[in-house]
Order: sequence, then C-alpha cells, then structure tokens
Amino acid sequence: MLEQFNHVFHPYILDVVDVVADGHCGYRCIAALLGMGEESWPLIRHDLYKELSQCRDENATLVGGYDRLEELKKSLLVHPLSGANRDKWMTIPDMGYAIVNPYNVILVGLSSVQNLTIFPLRTSPPISQSQHRLICIGHVYSSHFVQVCLQEGCPLPTMDIISSSNCYPNAKGWASFYRDRMQAFLDLHVVDRSYVDLMED
Repeated sequence: MLEQFNHVFHPYILDVVDVVADGHCGYRCIAALLGMGEESWPLIRHDLYKELSQCRDENATLVGGYDRLEELKKSLLVHPLSGANRDKWMTIPDMGYAIVNPYNVILVGLSSVQNLTIFPLRTSPPISQSQHRLICIGHVYSSHFVQVCLQEGCPLPTMDIISSSNCYPNAKGWASFYRDRMQAFLDLHVVDRSYVDLMED
C-alpha cells in the first residue's frame, strides 16, 4: 500500500493499518486513531455533525459556502447498520476542519495527489509538545482511507491556505511548533502546489 504515497516519503511511514471498507472507512480511521476503536465510527459522524451545525458560519467559510456545508452535514447522516454510498464518504480537507476542532488534534492527510496538515483553528497549543496529539490518515486507491503511523519527528506537509488564514489569533501558535518539520517536507519536493506555507505567528 506504500506505493499509494509519494516514494520520497516512504522512509517516514512506519505502518499502514487498514480498516473495514464499507463506506465509513474515513470515520473508522479517525475513531481508531483517537483510541475509540473503529466500530465507534457512528460517534465520529455524530460529533462532526454537531460541530458543523453549532459553528455553521465558521465552517461555511472553511468549506466554501453554506450549500457545501449542508451537503457535508447530509453526508454524515447514515443508518448505523448499513454501508455508505459515495455521497456519504468522508472528504478531506472538508471534514478535516471539523475533526481538528472538537477533538483538538493535528490531522495529517496523505495521498498520491494531496498532502496537508490541519491544525486546530480555535485553541491555543499546549506549551509542552508532548501534550499535542497528531493523527495521520492516508487516502488510497482513490476510494479508501487507512490509518498511517508516522516516524517520530518526521517531515510534515504544510498547512493548507484556507485553514491557515481562518484560524483564531490564539491558534496561530500551533504551526510554530512544526515549522522545521514542514520546511523539511518542502525540501523533499513533494508538496502539492495548491498548498502553501503560511507561517505567520
């Protein structure tokens, strides 16, 4: 499965852990990476729906408007005993914004075409980096998400321009902890040109 990611990043991937491919795979990955177990994917969908509903104006700005926001909210509503068709699948970075804020985690997304890091947009980072929680998911075969275990201190993709320009002032500090690691990723020459390094403190 490593072949689904840019080859220069392979040395920094320690493991790739699969989840059930039932249309809920992205939410299964998040649940597992948060320590809930992948079968807790309905709770993840519920939490993200709540996040998108309670912070409607803010999330509409992040995802490109209210119409897109309503599409995303609708995609989160599924029967817990059924699989999910394509319009119910998780999309990144759209859902990435909704993940980092309620769980206060750093989300790294990897694929063959898009790599990005999304930081919490509302909270101040803990002073000790040991209290930061970073999770990584990979999008493979254009239709499936997997858990990715990264090497400690490895290069990280840069922030995407939307989240970096819409975070609260107190949240800008997150990126400063990871400036060197994001620069190391840029030095690998694998960063997607649609994502830029906006590192204002």
